[in-house]
Amino acid sequence: MNSFYSIFTKKQIMKKSKLLCVLFLFLLCGIHEARAGDFTASGSTLTLDLNVANQLVSVVSNGTSYTFTLSGGATNTWSGTTSSSVSVSGADLTVTTTGLSTFNTINITDSQTGNGVTFNTSGANAYTDNFNITLDNTPGGVLFNGSSKFTGSSAINVTTSMYVYFTTSSSLKTENGNLTLDANTQASPNNFSFSGITVDASTVEITGSGVLTMSARGGTGTYTSFNNNGIAVVKGGIVKGGTTGTTSITGRGYTGLAGTFSNIFACGVMVAGVNTATPSTITSNGSNVVVTGYGANSTAAPPIANSAIGHVGVSVGTPMYNSGTSLNIVVSGLITSGGSGTVT
Repeated sequence: MNSFYSIFTKKQIMKKSKLLCVLFLFLLCGIHEARAGDFTASGSTLTLDLNVANQLVSVVSNGTSYTFTLSGGATNTWSGTTSSSVSVSGADLTVTTTGLSTFNTINITDSQTGNGVTFNTSGANAYTDNFNITLDNTPGGVLFNGSSKFTGSSAINVTTSMYVYFTTSSSLKTENGNLTLDANTQASPNNFSFSGITVDASTVEITGSGVLTMSARGGTGTYTSFNNNGIAVVKGGIVKGGTTGTTSITGRGYTGLAGTFSNIFACGVMVAGVNTATPSTITSNGSNVVVTGYGANSTAAPPIANSAIGHVGVSVGTPMYNSGTSLNIVVSGLITSGGSGTVT
């Protein structure tokens, strides 16, 4: 019987059902549009945290602003309180002109695994803030593509439990700010088939009074090109310290290698150019240069096996072999210092 009360009750049920459907769709959309990064501002510091696994954030200076873009497009967004200093549009977070004057330090961290950071080319545009990149939750790599420049006393500090890779023709430069790179030096090294830091036909340089420090250990994965060195400066790559103080380069080859090597590199520090006309170089603009290398600790293989240096502490120039037997050429490498700086 359809009494007034029964009809009224049915209408209430239908209304509540619609509300529940709307709520369900809202939650579903919220799940679909994942918040892959959080940002918080505290005084002069902006912190970005990658809180969804396997995300990549790309970083670019536009001169009067910075852009931080999450991978995954519009399905991934930044979460935080926007202001005149920080704006968000989907996967893009922008530190505005106001933000550049508000902040002096920008931190990027990871609270989930597999996350990486890529500095894409900024051309002639520069960064005027200190950047601290700390990826310690089984992350991806930190990559540099194209030109990245920090002016004045702005510094960059990269600490990652994976690797740092400078792609061909890329550059990272500071002036009077420190430049610090630390890769895979934690107690238990991670599994990847790269050197800890690779400077591949690229440039890492301090042009003023900043201090350059690089520390790295090779990965424990299957060896590939430039393999498991601690630090590899290759194909005409240049690492150049500042005008004062001490430039410190410390590398450790992966220490778990054993047996007979062929085309294996597990040096602490390897400096090898394309040829004698295009050497790879570790040098300075006047600072002292200290290079320390620890090769892989295998006792079963000789220092040179078949076709390449195996696992010495510091390899400057690499003997290359023809058909794996006869010595062919020496690929050039240099360790020097500028001005009155010393080399150790």
